[in-house]
Amino acid sequence: MVKRLVYCCVFYNKDYFKLLGLLLKSMIVFSRRDTFDFLVMTQESFLPYIKELENELNIKLSTFCIPCATIFQAACARLAIFNYPMIHEYTKILYLDTDIIIKQDITPILDLEIEEVLYAIESGTIESPSFGSYFFDFSTIDKSVSGLNSGTLLFKNCEAIQSLFSRMLSHIDEYTKAGYPMLYCMDQPFINYHAIKDKLYNNQLINPYVSLYENVDTVSNYETSSVCHFSYPIGNFTHKYHRMAQFLRKLLTGNTITNDTTTLVGKKYSWGPKGFIHFKKDRLVTTWSENGFYTFKSLNLVEAVWNNHYHTLLFNSDYTQYISIRTSPIDFSIETGVLLSDS
Repeated sequence: MVKRLVYCCVFYNKDYFKLLGLLLKSMIVFSRRDTFDFLVMTQESFLPYIKELENELNIKLSTFCIPCATIFQAACARLAIFNYPMIHEYTKILYLDTDIIIKQDITPILDLEIEEVLYAIESGTIESPSFGSYFFDFSTIDKSVSGLNSGTLLFKNCEAIQSLFSRMLSHIDEYTKAGYPMLYCMDQPFINYHAIKDKLYNNQLINPYVSLYENVDTVSNYETSSVCHFSYPIGNFTHKYHRMAQFLRKLLTGNTITNDTTTLVGKKYSWGPKGFIHFKKDRLVTTWSENGFYTFKSLNLVEAVWNNHYHTLLFNSDYTQYISIRTSPIDFSIETGVLLSDS
């Protein structure tokens, strides 16, 4: 059986669990989750935050704890993935930065036919310090060679990639011990240098699937992408969270479509431990209001509103259960419910 692993890293700054929360909530709504396992690499002191996310989202998150004392060590932690005790169970691995929103199913990325090289999206050139210029010998390689953005990495679980990551980690260790300053893009220059030098990379295959949002919020491949990476500005949690939250809200409250509303008419669902929502022909009745309303945003995605609270509900295929994310107030709180009656 082919098993795939998706993993993220959260170290050093616990605020990044808020970014991870947005990533996971977007994944719950817009992607299948039965085609891969999800791992969070973190430090032991952060395990309570993992448990909070599991309880809030009703999902299972695997964890792998390693010590990280500095922000640089935290940034390099993803390269230690082959130390994960259960890594032998997986044939294909996808790394995602936490500053990512998922807007379509990521299964097609994991289904790609890949070789024993490191896959990333094309970005910049190796003439830039962000893509390894400190390390390349430009008498032997063209400085206009395009680089790799390390926010999304796809690779096989194989000896070639394990050895590649080991060489990167050894270089980082030597660089650190020599007392050189931390690089602006952390481990990305090391990733570029070794993958490109050793000709173990492909920065073309996954380009259609990943949109890179740097200092502007428009991209050329929006229609085909499923991963939206808010890479700028590096290390600025507040800026990233605001942009990501607004982007997710727009996804959840997109254009209203014309749909056969009789799909929901008469159906009554639980809401939380004690509440209910009841879809009437001309309104929405809840435990807290007789005059709510609802509209279809897309197939199985419905916006439900009462008492100035806006919720986006994702129903399963037969409308017997849902998961809801509140979009106003913009706290993205999660609720779930099941069908109680249909009359």
